[in-house]
Amino acid sequence: MASASEIMQEAAGIFLNDTPRTLFTDVILLPFLKRAFKDLLLELDKKNISQTKEVSAAITVPALVVSLTTPGNLLPTNFITPVKIEERSSGSSDLYTPMEEKDWETNILQTERLRYWIFREDDIKFPGATTIRQILLYYQKGLTVPVTLTDPIGLVNVESYLSAQTAGYAAKFILQSDTRAETIFGFASKALNDYLTIQVRGLQFQDNRRHRYLSKFRRRSHR
Repeated sequence: MASASEIMQEAAGIFLNDTPRTLFTDVILLPFLKRAFKDLLLELDKKNISQTKEVSAAITVPALVVSLTTPGNLLPTNFITPVKIEERSSGSSDLYTPMEEKDWETNILQTERLRYWIFREDDIKFPGATTIRQILLYYQKGLTVPVTLTDPIGLVNVESYLSAQTAGYAAKFILQSDTRAETIFGFASKALNDYLTIQVRGLQFQDNRRHRYLSKFRRRSHR
Protein backbone atom coordinates (compact mmCIF):
# COMPACT_ATOMS: atom_id res chain seq x y z
CA MET A 1 0.00 0.00 0.00
CA ALA A 2 1.61 3.24 -1.17
CA SER A 3 2.17 6.30 0.99
CA ALA A 4 1.22 9.85 0.05
CA SER A 5 4.87 10.67 -0.67
CA GLU A 6 5.24 7.72 -3.05
CA ILE A 7 2.15 8.80 -4.98
CA MET A 8 3.52 12.33 -5.36
CA GLN A 9 6.92 11.05 -6.43
CA GLU A 10 5.24 9.12 -9.25
CA ALA A 11 3.15 12.16 -10.19
CA ALA A 12 6.22 14.35 -10.50
CA GLY A 13 8.49 11.84 -12.19
CA ILE A 14 6.11 10.26 -14.71
CA PHE A 15 3.54 12.92 -15.57
CA LEU A 16 5.30 16.22 -14.80
CA ASN A 17 8.82 15.38 -16.05
CA ASP A 18 10.35 16.47 -12.75
CA THR A 19 12.17 13.39 -11.46
CA PRO A 20 14.58 15.37 -9.23
CA ARG A 21 11.54 17.11 -7.68
CA THR A 22 12.98 20.58 -8.34
CA LEU A 23 9.58 22.22 -8.72
CA PHE A 24 7.02 19.62 -7.74
CA THR A 25 8.03 18.86 -4.18
CA ASP A 26 5.84 17.04 -1.66
CA VAL A 27 4.84 20.36 -0.14
CA ILE A 28 3.68 21.65 -3.53
CA LEU A 29 1.84 18.48 -4.54
CA LEU A 30 0.19 17.50 -1.24
CA PRO A 31 -2.84 19.83 -1.62
CA PHE A 32 -3.42 18.43 -5.12
CA LEU A 33 -3.17 14.86 -3.81
CA LYS A 34 -5.79 15.68 -1.17
CA ARG A 35 -8.07 17.01 -3.91
CA ALA A 36 -7.47 13.90 -6.02
CA PHE A 37 -8.24 11.66 -3.03
CA LYS A 38 -11.54 13.47 -2.45
CA ASP A 39 -12.35 12.92 -6.13
CA LEU A 40 -11.69 9.22 -5.59
CA LEU A 41 -13.93 9.05 -2.52
CA LEU A 42 -16.75 10.67 -4.50
CA GLU A 43 -16.43 8.16 -7.32
CA LEU A 44 -16.33 5.24 -4.88
CA ASP A 45 -19.42 6.58 -3.13
CA LYS A 46 -21.28 6.70 -6.45
CA LYS A 47 -20.56 2.98 -6.86
CA ASN A 48 -21.37 2.22 -3.20
CA ILE A 49 -17.89 0.81 -2.60
CA SER A 50 -16.44 3.58 -0.44
CA GLN A 51 -16.90 1.79 2.86
CA THR A 52 -14.94 -1.08 4.36
CA LYS A 53 -15.57 -3.32 7.35
CA GLU A 54 -13.97 -2.65 10.72
CA VAL A 55 -14.23 -3.78 14.34
CA SER A 56 -13.58 -1.28 17.10
CA ALA A 57 -11.37 -1.75 20.09
CA ALA A 58 -13.32 -2.37 23.28
CA ILE A 59 -15.44 0.69 24.10
CA THR A 60 -16.27 1.31 27.76
CA VAL A 61 -19.80 2.61 28.29
CA PRO A 62 -20.34 4.20 31.72
CA ALA A 63 -23.33 3.23 33.84
CA LEU A 64 -26.63 4.97 32.98
CA VAL A 65 -25.25 6.42 29.70
CA VAL A 66 -27.72 6.05 26.82
CA SER A 67 -25.69 7.34 23.87
CA LEU A 68 -22.25 6.87 22.34
CA THR A 69 -21.90 10.57 21.57
CA THR A 70 -23.21 12.13 24.80
CA PRO A 71 -21.43 12.80 27.08
CA GLY A 72 -18.26 12.67 24.99
CA ASN A 73 -17.98 11.01 21.60
CA LEU A 74 -17.11 7.31 21.97
CA LEU A 75 -17.58 6.50 18.28
CA PRO A 76 -14.44 5.66 16.24
CA THR A 77 -13.17 8.61 14.19
CA ASN A 78 -13.64 6.72 10.90
CA PHE A 79 -17.14 5.47 11.78
CA ILE A 80 -19.80 5.60 9.06
CA THR A 81 -22.59 3.21 10.03
CA PRO A 82 -22.99 0.31 12.51
CA VAL A 83 -23.44 -3.33 11.54
CA LYS A 84 -23.76 -5.08 14.89
CA ILE A 85 -22.79 -4.59 18.55
CA GLU A 86 -21.77 -7.03 21.28
CA GLU A 87 -21.43 -6.39 25.02
CA ARG A 88 -19.94 -7.79 28.22
CA SER A 89 -19.16 -6.65 31.75
CA SER A 90 -16.43 -4.01 31.79
CA GLY A 91 -13.02 -5.37 32.72
CA SER A 92 -14.12 -8.99 32.51
CA SER A 93 -12.84 -11.78 30.28
CA ASP A 94 -16.37 -12.97 29.52
CA LEU A 95 -17.38 -13.70 25.97
CA TYR A 96 -19.19 -10.85 24.28
CA THR A 97 -22.91 -11.40 23.75
CA PRO A 98 -24.86 -9.88 20.85
CA MET A 99 -27.10 -6.89 21.42
CA GLU A 100 -30.39 -6.62 19.54
CA GLU A 101 -30.97 -3.80 17.08
CA LYS A 102 -34.29 -1.94 17.37
CA ASP A 103 -36.01 0.56 15.09
CA TRP A 104 -36.70 3.01 17.92
CA GLU A 105 -35.64 3.63 21.51
CA THR A 106 -37.20 1.17 23.94
CA ASN A 107 -39.11 2.52 26.93
CA ILE A 108 -37.92 -0.06 29.46
CA LEU A 109 -36.26 -0.12 32.85
CA GLN A 110 -32.49 -0.24 32.95
CA THR A 111 -30.81 -3.46 34.02
CA GLU A 112 -27.19 -4.49 34.41
CA ARG A 113 -27.00 -5.05 30.61
CA LEU A 114 -27.47 -2.67 27.68
CA ARG A 115 -29.39 -5.30 25.64
CA TYR A 116 -30.66 -3.12 22.75
CA TRP A 117 -29.33 -0.47 20.37
CA ILE A 118 -30.60 1.79 17.59
CA PHE A 119 -28.84 4.03 15.10
CA ARG A 120 -30.49 7.43 14.71
CA GLU A 121 -29.27 11.01 14.16
CA ASP A 122 -25.72 9.71 13.50
CA ASP A 123 -25.65 8.31 17.02
CA ILE A 124 -25.90 4.86 18.61
CA LYS A 125 -28.43 4.91 21.42
CA PHE A 126 -29.50 2.29 23.95
CA PRO A 127 -31.58 2.06 27.16
CA GLY A 128 -28.47 2.33 29.32
CA ALA A 129 -27.29 -0.08 31.99
CA THR A 130 -26.95 0.14 35.75
CA THR A 131 -23.37 -1.17 35.48
CA ILE A 132 -20.32 -0.22 33.41
CA ARG A 133 -20.37 -2.16 30.14
CA GLN A 134 -17.84 -2.91 27.44
CA ILE A 135 -18.93 -3.17 23.82
CA LEU A 136 -17.46 -4.22 20.50
CA LEU A 137 -18.74 -2.19 17.58
CA TYR A 138 -18.75 -3.81 14.14
CA TYR A 139 -19.13 -1.05 11.58
CA GLN A 140 -18.50 0.34 8.13
CA LYS A 141 -15.65 2.81 8.08
CA GLY A 142 -14.85 5.60 5.71
CA LEU A 143 -11.48 6.30 4.15
CA THR A 144 -9.56 9.30 5.42
CA VAL A 145 -7.82 11.87 3.26
CA PRO A 146 -4.01 11.70 3.71
CA VAL A 147 -2.68 14.56 5.82
CA THR A 148 1.06 13.87 6.18
CA LEU A 149 3.63 12.59 3.69
CA THR A 150 3.85 9.18 5.36
CA ASP A 151 0.09 8.56 5.57
CA PRO A 152 -0.88 5.35 3.76
CA ILE A 153 -3.48 5.75 1.03
CA GLY A 154 -5.67 3.04 2.55
CA LEU A 155 -6.48 1.33 -0.74
CA VAL A 156 -4.45 -0.78 -3.13
CA ASN A 157 -4.35 -0.43 -6.92
CA VAL A 158 -5.38 3.24 -6.91
CA GLU A 159 -1.83 4.60 -7.25
CA SER A 160 -2.08 5.11 -11.02
CA TYR A 161 -5.25 7.15 -10.71
CA LEU A 162 -4.09 9.25 -7.77
CA SER A 163 -0.69 10.06 -9.26
CA ALA A 164 -2.22 11.07 -12.60
CA GLN A 165 -5.06 13.07 -11.04
CA THR A 166 -2.62 14.83 -8.73
CA ALA A 167 -0.32 15.64 -11.65
CA GLY A 168 -3.26 16.86 -13.72
CA TYR A 169 -4.19 19.43 -11.09
CA ALA A 170 -0.56 20.53 -10.81
CA ALA A 171 -0.24 20.91 -14.58
CA LYS A 172 -3.39 23.00 -14.70
CA PHE A 173 -2.79 25.29 -11.75
CA ILE A 174 1.03 25.39 -11.43
CA LEU A 175 2.15 25.04 -15.04
CA GLN A 176 -1.01 26.81 -16.28
CA SER A 177 -1.20 24.33 -19.16
CA ASP A 178 -4.73 23.20 -19.92
CA THR A 179 -3.54 21.04 -22.80
CA ARG A 180 -1.10 19.08 -20.66
CA ALA A 181 -3.59 18.87 -17.81
CA GLU A 182 -6.28 17.37 -20.05
CA THR A 183 -3.82 14.80 -21.38
CA ILE A 184 -2.86 13.75 -17.85
CA PHE A 185 -6.50 13.74 -16.71
CA GLY A 186 -7.14 11.32 -19.57
CA PHE A 187 -4.67 8.85 -18.03
CA ALA A 188 -6.35 9.37 -14.66
CA SER A 189 -9.81 8.71 -16.11
CA LYS A 190 -8.71 5.43 -17.68
CA ALA A 191 -7.00 4.29 -14.47
CA LEU A 192 -10.12 5.12 -12.46
CA ASN A 193 -12.41 3.28 -14.87
CA ASP A 194 -10.18 0.20 -14.72
CA TYR A 195 -10.15 0.27 -10.92
CA LEU A 196 -13.92 0.75 -10.60
CA THR A 197 -14.62 -2.02 -13.12
CA ILE A 198 -12.56 -4.47 -11.06
CA GLN A 199 -14.23 -3.40 -7.80
CA VAL A 200 -17.78 -3.58 -9.14
CA ARG A 201 -17.08 -6.96 -10.72
CA GLY A 202 -15.80 -8.20 -7.36
CA LEU A 203 -18.96 -7.04 -5.60
CA GLN A 204 -21.15 -8.74 -8.23
CA PHE A 205 -19.20 -11.96 -7.80
CA GLN A 206 -19.72 -11.86 -4.02
CA ASP A 207 -23.46 -11.44 -4.50
CA ASN A 208 -23.76 -14.16 -7.15
CA ARG A 209 -21.68 -16.86 -5.50
CA ARG A 210 -24.05 -17.03 -2.54
CA HIS A 211 -26.75 -18.57 -4.77
CA ARG A 212 -26.11 -21.98 -6.24
CA TYR A 213 -27.73 -22.30 -9.64
CA LEU A 214 -29.72 -25.44 -10.39
CA SER A 215 -31.17 -26.08 -13.81
CA LYS A 216 -34.89 -26.86 -14.16
CA PHE A 217 -33.98 -30.45 -14.98
CA ARG A 218 -31.90 -30.88 -11.82
CA ARG A 219 -34.57 -29.27 -9.64
CA ARG A 220 -37.22 -31.60 -11.03
CA SER A 221 -34.99 -34.63 -10.61
CA HIS A 222 -34.85 -34.13 -6.82
CA ARG A 223 -38.60 -33.97 -6.30
